[in-house]
Amino acid sequence: MAGIAWLVLEPGGVSLPAPALLALSGAVLFVSQSFILGKRLQKQHPANTNAVGMAVGALLLLAFSASVGETWTFPRRPEAAWALAYLVTFGSVGLFLVSLVVIRRWTASSTSYMFVLFPLGTTVLEALLLGEPVSAAAVGAAVVVIGGVWLGAFASYAPRASGRPPKTA
Repeated sequence: MAGIAWLVLEPGGVSLPAPALLALSGAVLFVSQSFILGKRLQKQHPANTNAVGMAVGALLLLAFSASVGETWTFPRRPEAAWALAYLVTFGSVGLFLVSLVVIRRWTASSTSYMFVLFPLGTTVLEALLLGEPVSAAAVGAAVVVIGGVWLGAFASYAPRASGRPPKTA
């Protein structure tokens, strides 16, 4: 978390108003709950689970959009149409499907580590596709994130002493 905060809060980083921060925090809670539910629904095919989850999510988003009076239009610029096509296919349905497959093979805690790596992937893609410069702060944040993921996901820890004598048979 420290590495992501460093990446976002660096000078020239993202400005995050309080409502957006609250929405982002809510999204984190919902994603974590979807992992737990996905783990419990292992007997269901991931495509079926994905279809139900995406349909419910789409209906909720459409209802919320209508309730605040947003106008619905199709993108006019080709760049926006391609971005929308990516988000609908790979960015949401594909990501959710891959997450369901991974959660069935890994623990929920291990699966969650992949999400902290996304900002690093975004930084690399920005540099490659848009020519955005990669700052020293971004590299430092990446090192902190990768180190945190390694420690959390792969490092082994000795069990803590409980203060109780070992059980004997």
